[in-house]
Amino acid sequence: MPDSQMTDPAEKIKQKLKDEIAALEHELHSELPKEIKIARAHGDLSENAEYKYAKERQSYVSARLAWPTCR
Repeated sequence: MPDSQMTDPAEKIKQKLKDEIAALEHELHSELPKEIKIARAHGDLSENAEYKYAKERQSYVSARLAWPTCR
């Protein structure tokens, strides 16, 4: 078997988690702030569904990133 292929299931899981963490960090630090900024520009935040969704998603992503460190 070639060494370049990951044959160990634990290594595959580690890589999958690393990829997920990288994607969530990108979303949290890059995409969501842009969405929140755009939603804030729409006006009244108490009636702004886009703003509410972006803030809820931000909370979810933060919690998801914290999850592996809690275990």
